[in-house]
Formats: sequence, structure tokens, C-alpha cells
Amino acid sequence: MRSPSSRPLRVAVFAAASAFTVLAIIEGCGLDILGTVDGGGIEAGDEIPPVSLPDGAKVDYDAGPGGEEDVRVEQTKCEQVCGDAGGGCDAGKCVFTCNGNGSCAAVACPPGVACVVDCKGNDSCKGDIDCTQASSCAITCNGDRACTNVACSGTACTTSCPKNDSCGTVRCDAGSCAVTCGGDRTCGTLDCAGGSCQVGCTAGGACSGSLTCSGGSCNVACTAGNTCRPIACDAGSCTILCTEDSSCDDGVIVNANTSLVTCEKKSCSGGISCSGSTCNVRCTGTGCENGICCDAGTCDAGGKATDTCQ
Repeated sequence: MRSPSSRPLRVAVFAAASAFTVLAIIEGCGLDILGTVDGGGIEAGDEIPPVSLPDGAKVDYDAGPGGEEDVRVEQTKCEQVCGDAGGGCDAGKCVFTCNGNGSCAAVACPPGVACVVDCKGNDSCKGDIDCTQASSCAITCNGDRACTNVACSGTACTTSCPKNDSCGTVRCDAGSCAVTCGGDRTCGTLDCAGGSCQVGCTAGGACSGSLTCSGGSCNVACTAGNTCRPIACDAGSCTILCTEDSSCDDGVIVNANTSLVTCEKKSCSGGISCSGSTCNVRCTGTGCENGICCDAGTCDAGGKATDTCQ
């Protein structure tokens, strides 16, 4: 059994050795080390000092977060709660596998453990997927109408909706949220209120419902035609990208401390309304042809005219 004091020493030694190894690889490849490390660290061109280990010390590659001991702890915690919820434990994660039509009427991830929900077939998760109590969550809706209603919280939540109609409503207020919508009419109502939100609507007809984004920061990319219905963002910072004809044509409304709205080709014909502290709008082609309405503290439309919002 390890003594109580051995683990901090091993972690510190492992961190020092790892840092030296990474720096040595970079220098050996002929690359520069850019920038400085806070507190007077290494600058570009400095000689890398050798790492000295205390007498008898060895690098313990199993120590620290993610080591075998931590996995065993998480596995034990998972086994205490996951089975009763209908899932199975894998490396400390509570896993729900839904293989076919109606195979998971509803999924409720147990509290305090990481959760994985895999809806593999058409209509496989027709009930609610409740991941609001888990420590983190990864949800895949890989079938037509696979997921009807998704809600998640915790430190991080990813939701993948790659097929036609694969996700209905998706709500996330985790520390970080990532939602990808890659099929026709997939992702109905999207409500993202996490510390950071990343939303990708990558297929024609994706994100067919309203998209509301708040919280710390929000990044929405609508990269196909006829995608992204109304977008409303009032996060601390909002970045909206509309790249194809008819993407973002139902209007973009932003109210943020800082915001950037980019409309390419014939996108954003529904108009842009921008308020908050600083608003930047960039339009190419005939994007934004129905005008830019800005009453932010600072408005920069790249030379295009802006009107005061009514």
C-alpha cells in the first residue's frame, strides 16, 4: 500500500518529467517555443535546464488523475448507483445502450457519475433522456427520431444528432455544452445556457426549431442551406456564423457584451438585430440584404449601414 505522502511526490515528479519531455520534443523538431510561462518561465531561445530527481525518486506513470486507482474509485461509485437506473458500468461511466425501436422508454442518469447514452436505432430513445444529475454526459442519437427530449447539466455535455429527425428538443446548462445537428429536420428546439455553448448545424434543414443561447459564451455555426431557424443569443459573448444561401434566414437577434455575426452568400435575409456593448457584423455577397439593426454601445458593420433598432 502506498504511504499517504508518496502520491503527491509521484505526481509532482511525473508532471516535471512530462513537461521536460514535451519541451525536448518541440526543440528537437526545430520548432520555437512561443511566449512565456507566467512567473518568469522559459522564453523563446532560452536553454532548457536539466530536470533533477531526488535521490531514489522514480517516475510513477500510474499516479495522478486518470490512473488505475482513480478508475477503480469511479467504477465502484458507478456500480453503487448505475444498475438500479438500468445502465451498466464501463471504466466508471454509467452506460445506457439502446439498440432498437423503443428499446429505451426513458433514461435517467444517476447522480454524481459520468453518463453515456447511446441511442443506436430508429425510435430507440422515444422517452426523456434526463442527464441533469450526472457529473458529465455524452449522448449519441444515431437513428431517425432516435431522441425525443434531451436535458443535461454537469461539468460537460455533448449531444450528437447525425440523422434525419434524430433529435427533438435539446436543453443544456452544463459547464460546457456541445450540440451537433447533421441531418434533415434534426434538432428541433435548442436551448443552451451553459458556461460555454458550441452548436453546429451542418446539414440542410438541420436546427429546424428555434435556437436560444445564453450563459457565458455561445458559438453557433450554420454551415448548410436552409438551416437555422430563428437564432436568439444573449450570452456574455455571441459568435454566429452563417455560410450558405438561406442559412439563418429567419432572423438573428443578439444581445451580448461582445458579439460577431458573419453572413456569407445569400444568408441572413431575415435581418440582424444587435444590441449590448459591442456588436460586429460582417456580410459578404448579398448577405444581410434586409438590413442590420444595431443599437449596441459600439456598432461595426464593416462599412455597411446600420439603423437604430425600433
